[in-house]
Amino acid sequence: MPNEADRTSADDVAQQSPDDDPAESDGESSQSAGSRRRYLAAFGATVAVVIIVLGLLPSALSSMYREPRGQAVDQVYDLFTGEEVAV
Repeated sequence: MPNEADRTSADDVAQQSPDDDPAESDGESSQSAGSRRRYLAAFGATVAVVIIVLGLLPSALSSMYREPRGQAVDQVYDLFTGEEVAV
């Protein structure tokens, strides 16, 4: 066995033992099917929110670009009739 002073980080990595979880060695996960579905649903919701935000980003950027220059159009609409209200 090499001297402790002669050891390198590669020796430390090589000496570490793999995780000895029998459930993972059989190809099974420790998660139940229900929790896996919840994680998948949460991941899907997160992806949907990211896609919506990225889809709205060009509109928001163009609006922010126009606003400081005074070129933004202030249009106010009545909530119940949908008609434009003079500001």
